This record gives sequence, C-alpha cells and structure tokens, in this order.
Amino acid sequence: MTLAYLLICHRMPGAVADVLRAVWRPEHHYIVHADAKAGEAVRATVARFAELPNVHVLPSLLCSWGGWSLVEVLLRGVARAVALGGNWSHLVVLSEAHLPLRAPDAMDLQPGVSRIDATPVSQAHALTQADVMHRLRARYRELRGVGMFPVGPASVPDSLRDALHHGTQWMILAQEACDRLQRLGPDSPIWAPFRQSLIADETAVQTVLLGTEMGRGLANDPRPTTFVAWPHVSGNGDFSHTDENFFAARDEGFLFIRKRPRKLSRPVAEIVDAMAVLPAVPELDDSFVQGAAAGRLGDALHGMLRETFPGLVVETLTPLRTGGSPACFLRLRCTDLPRDLHVALLSEDFAVFKALLAWGGQPADEFGVRTLGGYPTWLLKVRLWDLFELRQVMLPESGFLSMAPGEGPGRIAALLARVLGAGIALAPAMPR
Repeated sequence: MTLAYLLICHRMPGAVADVLRAVWRPEHHYIVHADAKAGEAVRATVARFAELPNVHVLPSLLCSWGGWSLVEVLLRGVARAVALGGNWSHLVVLSEAHLPLRAPDAMDLQPGVSRIDATPVSQAHALTQADVMHRLRARYRELRGVGMFPVGPASVPDSLRDALHHGTQWMILAQEACDRLQRLGPDSPIWAPFRQSLIADETAVQTVLLGTEMGRGLANDPRPTTFVAWPHVSGNGDFSHTDENFFAARDEGFLFIRKRPRKLSRPVAEIVDAMAVLPAVPELDDSFVQGAAAGRLGDALHGMLRETFPGLVVETLTPLRTGGSPACFLRLRCTDLPRDLHVALLSEDFAVFKALLAWGGQPADEFGVRTLGGYPTWLLKVRLWDLFELRQVMLPESGFLSMAPGEGPGRIAALLARVLGAGIALAPAMPR
C-alpha cells in the first residue's frame, strides 16, 4: 500500500529530520510545509530532504496556532497529493512534534477507510460542547504568525450546529476523501463559518467529511491514531511524553505519539532510528533571534507613553522565551492598572500589529458572554506562551493596526494609549 505524507513544521530541525527519516521509504510520497516564520535551520533541513525525488515542498504560508492558515495548509497538501496521481491510498497528516510508533508498512490501514478521530459535538460532554461552540460565537481575525483574536459576535446556524464535528487535526485521509476535498476547493462557501472561527483545524475538515453531504458514503475508522503527550495543558501525568508512555502507546495500538521533547532519551531514539532507512543527518543550529527590533520599538513606545501613564513599564519578551514566536511581543503595565491586567502588543512581521488587554483572573462561567464596564467580552483564553492562562477582554475596537513601510511608531502608541485607557476604566468592573 503506497502512502502520501503531509508534514507540517516550523521550529525544530532535529525533529523534522527524525520524523522524515523514520517514515521515508522510496515507494511513498512526502509533502512538506515549512511555516514562513521557520528559521534557516528548519528550511535547510527541509531542503536537504527535498533532494530526494519523492519529497515535495509546498510554498510557505505564515501560520498561526488555531488559525485558518493551518486548514489552508492542509487543503494545499491535499491538492498536491491529488496532483501526484492515483498510486497512493491514504494521506497521513503529521507535524514535526510527532514520533512514529511503528514503521509505515506496519500501520494496517484499510483500503478506502479514513482515520478521523472526531465525534458530533451534540454528543460530546457539556463542557466540550460549550468550548467548541464558543469558538464559533465570535468572529475572529487571524494575526498571521501569531494567533486568532475576536473582533465581534457571530451566530451559529442550526444547520451548522447539527453537522458540527470536533476532533484531532492529525488524521489519515483515504484518497476518496482527498478527492472530494479537492473538488470542493478552498474557496467553497462551506468553509465560510470556519474561516473566522477559532481552532478551525479541529472542526472544519472533520465537519465537512463527517457531518455534511460532502462526506456521504465515505468510510471512517474513528479510532485515534496519535497519543497526545501534553501534560502542561491536560494536567494529567498520563499524557506526558515519557519513555513509559512511548512504549505503552505503541503496545496499545497507537500509530504516533505527539508533543515529543526536543531531545529524545536513548531507548526512544534507538527505536525511532531503527525505523529509518536513510542515514542520520547532522542537526543544524536552531537558535532563536533575540528580538532586537522589538526591543527598539518598546523603547520608542515607552518614551511616547510614559508621561500619560505614570509608572509605565514596557517589557520585551524575546522569541527564545516565547517558544520562537511572535517576533514582537511587548507587555505593558502601569500604576493605574491592577496587577492582573496588562496590555500586550503582538506582531510577527512588524507590519500588522494586535494590541490586546489581557486579564489573569479566572471567570466563574468559562464560556458565558458577559458585559464588563460596557464592553462585551467572552474573556477568551489566549494560546500564546506567557499569555497561556490569561483571558483576552474583547474591546469595542479590534486593536489591529497595519503599518505602511517606514511608518513611525506614533500610530502604535496611539492604539496602545486607547487600550491602556480602556483597561484603567474597566478595572473596577472586572470579576474578583
């Protein structure tokens, strides 16, 4: 059985090499997408594997966690796989954080059967239903390379509510499922509600293939293919990437384990290396840029705002601290803002910026719509390092700003002044 693989990567060149070496075989096809913000070491690693005739590299998109851009990459990967011709049976979707638990010829895939681990939202636990539905109850705008941020309310039609499926984005698609997605195309109206939703890669393709007429007659095996090791989110030690869990997940029939550490233990490295038929490649340096441009911008903004906001502090969080992205991450505090409120300025390209008001408290109603000081907000979680456990307070204006080339920081300072002022005015109304 010939397979096609789609590998999505952005920041760990050694991990990219590990997964490609482990799954590469001359009879299969490999499609690789490196995020536009990937460092030179990742790009060089991908280029090295692209010298092989069955490895194909997609043009780079600037992607964001939870953004439509990730679905766009998947659809482009599907289109490229379909264009390769009909001599493959399944498209296996992986990230650089995956580790295979068995070799490609031992995955026991069934002809014509996809492996999509997703279920109808209507049948999910009440908390899961609330979580998924709140992703669609606001219109989100993507700050490319950073994340998704709400700009206003949205409604969820009953037809979408009935069809909605939620599950992992790490799926294995049978060729017929890929053919239907290709015929549908990326601009179909069916994608419209997902383009402005949060974490569409966990709902869009899953809903279209499992909950609409587009998927009628497709065979699917809902068993999960990937053991997700992410303890800092789940709070569950059983979901940590330990040697014990690596071998237990393999014994339990999982095909992959995810959220690998940067450096593998010797027993795990030996298993992964034993799957490879390609020789080892030297790991390239993947050190991060330290954010000098962001620091200069922070100094300039501090000079412009400090007289208006006494005690103003502008902290530059470097990409090293924030997991490699975003390139610009400034955190602003001042005397009149309580400790659990601060303003963040975010950008990946220094052309489009987002200013947000972040709150460190915990709401009693995690997903409820509320009004605070006249501002409608969902107090939505922000999925960025150093903002991970915080909530964004959705202000009446979106806080997005596009800068022309060579334009000074004055307009950014004016935006931050509005958001700082809103935070000061809103502070007495925040939940305690």
